Amino acid sequence: MKLVICAFILLTTFAQGARHVKKHEGKHSQKDGASGFADKTGADQELGARGFADKTTGDQASSLRKGRSGKGEYRFRKRNFTTVLPEDISYPATAQSSRSLQGTKAVSVRWFGHFQVTESLKPALGEHAGFDAWPLLDQGLFAPGPFHHGHVDDEEPTKRARLWHEFKEVAECQKMRMRGVKTKEIMTVHPLFNAEDSIQDSANRVQADFPTQFPTQMLETWMGSKAGLTLDANIFHRPECGGGVEFVNGAVALGGLVGWAVSTVSPVAFATKWQVGRARPEEMAFNIRNGELKASKAVTKLVKSVKFNDAAGFTAYSEGSPLHPSYPAMHSAASSMSAWVDIVGNLTDQQRGEGRLLDFSVAYYRTLAGVHFPSDNRAGLALGQYLVQRHLPGHLARLYACDAASAKAIEEYVTAKIERLNSEVPLDWATWRPEKFVFTEFDDEFGVR
Repeated sequence: MKLVICAFILLTTFAQGARHVKKHEGKHSQKDGASGFADKTGADQELGARGFADKTTGDQASSLRKGRSGKGEYRFRKRNFTTVLPEDISYPATAQSSRSLQGTKAVSVRWFGHFQVTESLKPALGEHAGFDAWPLLDQGLFAPGPFHHGHVDDEEPTKRARLWHEFKEVAECQKMRMRGVKTKEIMTVHPLFNAEDSIQDSANRVQADFPTQFPTQMLETWMGSKAGLTLDANIFHRPECGGGVEFVNGAVALGGLVGWAVSTVSPVAFATKWQVGRARPEEMAFNIRNGELKASKAVTKLVKSVKFNDAAGFTAYSEGSPLHPSYPAMHSAASSMSAWVDIVGNLTDQQRGEGRLLDFSVAYYRTLAGVHFPSDNRAGLALGQYLVQRHLPGHLARLYACDAASAKAIEEYVTAKIERLNSEVPLDWATWRPEKFVFTEFDDEFGVR
C-alpha cells in the first residue's frame, strides 16, 4: 500500500506538470485545547519572565540606516550571500523584471498573470484570475491581521509592530533551539513525531522540500489503524459507476490527491512570494547585528544574545533560508491535507484533529528553524486551504465520475459537503492553535495580548 501511494504521488505530480506545459504550448478561531500560555513550565516561564508580550513601542519606531534593496525598500535579497542573487531585486515581480533573475539561483519566480498562476486561480477568481488577481487576494484572503505581510519599513505602524513582534518570536525560538530545548516546551508534538524531539530535531524534519512526505505517512498510519480510513462512497464508489471493492478510486486516488494538492497551490504561493518580497528573518537578524537595520534596544539585545556569525548561522540550517522571499511559506501552503482529506474521507474527530495538527506542525517547524515568520505560515496555510477547496468539486468530478450525470452529482455533493463541514467543524488558520502553544498573538487594536 505504501508503494502504491508514493508511486502515484510522483506520477501524478509529474503528469500534472507535463499537462501545464503542453496546454501552455498549445495556447476561524478553533483550537484543540487552551489558548495563550499553557502549563507555565520550562519555555513558558522563560518567555513570561522576559515580558515577551510587552508592547513594542521602540520596534514601531524602528528605521533603516542602510541595506535597502529594490526600489529603496527593505525586501528579500538573501543578504550576506551576495554571490547568489543580484544586489537589487525589483518587487513585485513581472514578466519583464523576472528576466533580470535569469541565470541566478532565484527559485521559481512567478507573477500574477503567469500562465500557471492564472490556471491555478481560475476556480477561485474566474475571469479575475490573471493580472488583477493580487488585489483581490490581498484585500480578501490575506486581510485578517494574522495574515498581514508587513515589512520593517511598512507605512502602516500596526503592520510594522506586528512584524517586530513576530521577529522576536523567531529570535526567541533560535535561542531555545541553540540551548537544546525540546519542542514539547513550545507546542503539542504530533504523534507522527518523537515526543522527545528537540527544536533542532523538529527543524531538521522540515528541511527538505518534499512536501508529500508527511501527508503520505499520516494516510498510511490511519489506513493501518483500528479505526481505519474510509473514503466517501458518494465520491469514489457511486452505485451507478460499478460495484465491487475499489482500488483505483481507493489507495490510488489518495496517492494522486497528495501530489495534486501541492502542485495546485505552488504557483500562486510563489507568485505571492515574488509579489510581496518579504525579507527573511535571518536577513533582519544579520542587519541588526551589523548595524545596518535599526531596532529597539530590547530587540537589539535579543539578537545579540543569539550566537551566530553570519545570516545563515541565525537559522537551523547551514545554508540558511531558501532563495525565495519569506511570505507566504511554501511548506505551509503545501500543508493542505486537512483541507481535502476531510472532504474525501469519513474522518473521526481524532483523525480530523491529527490532520490539522500535522499541517500546523509542518508550518510552524519552519519558524522553529528560523526561516519563516509566523504570519508566513498562517498565510500559507490559508492559501492552501482556499485553493484546494475551490478546486476540489471540479477536480473530483473529472477524475472519479463515470459519466456526465455522475460528474454533476459528485461536483454538487462535494460543494455541499465543503459548505457543511466549514459550518460544523470550521477551520480558521488565522487563529487555530494546538492544545499547547506558548507564544501570544499580536492584537491589532491594543498592541499585544
